[in-house]
Amino acid sequence: MTWREVPANEVRQTLMAASVKSCSLDLLLSFLLRYCIDVIPPFLAAMVNVSLQDGNLPAAQKAAVVTSLLKVSLDLQDLRTTGRCPTCVAFQS
Repeated sequence: MTWREVPANEVRQTLMAASVKSCSLDLLLSFLLRYCIDVIPPFLAAMVNVSLQDGNLPAAQKAAVVTSLLKVSLDLQDLRTTGRCPTCVAFQS
């Protein structure tokens, strides 16, 4: 499989389109990345291109933070009174 090279201007556009959120694994916070937006994209593009050409992702970039979401139980009485749920008809009888 062949990959096309990612140009620096495409990296810049992607960074600017992304939301300004950060994770505990981020080495550079999003707002700082945007502050350096005229300097960083060529370096990121080079890293992405080398990674795609070699087919290798550095071990330091193979990490994730996984958090569970709190499930909220639904009160069927609320669903019956609002009638906003399509399956409420089954509960109303």
